[in-house]
Amino acid sequence: MDKVIDSFSERIINYFVSRDLIKDDKKRLYQYSMTNIVQSSICIIGTLLIGLCMGMFFENLIFFLVFKILRKYSGGLHAGKYIYCLLFSLSANVVFMLIIKYLQSFDSVVIVLAFELLSLLSAALFAPLENKNKRINGKEAMIYKIMAIAISFSLIVVSYILVYYSNPFSVPIGMAMLFNGILLVVGKLSMYAKSKKFQ
Repeated sequence: MDKVIDSFSERIINYFVSRDLIKDDKKRLYQYSMTNIVQSSICIIGTLLIGLCMGMFFENLIFFLVFKILRKYSGGLHAGKYIYCLLFSLSANVVFMLIIKYLQSFDSVVIVLAFELLSLLSAALFAPLENKNKRINGKEAMIYKIMAIAISFSLIVVSYILVYYSNPFSVPIGMAMLFNGILLVVGKLSMYAKSKKFQ
């Protein structure tokens, strides 16, 4: 699938180059950006379709947005190929929607808030985790950590307010934070295992 997306992105950029909308020397940069746009679009469409099919569109939308915001600043586990990333993301999305549906069926305030606090702790300990496509220096890392902690804390406050008003949307917020926390911990363990392997 990676090759299909790359080929599709290349055709679009070649079209722009042929129309003199993009300079030929900038072609590779634009192609990389176009590939990211196509990949993100597929993931977003897939996620929204899952929400629609499960009758949980708004819950899924909140889950997706919260996770993406946290992920931007905290980083986490990354798959080697886009197809693996897509399949894992969509599968995890279905699983978390089922968990959200289950937790919304009874009073799960303590469980959700506990997950959120664990996510905040993981952000404080491990964020940000960089990957080969996104290198960050020391100053950037500190800013990203502060942002990850601040956003996590803000989401907990929002979640408390929603719980106070008996709003069920506190659950998808908590589950998105939990998912992000899990990827942070697993990503850190993966990095540790790789460092031990090459010692």
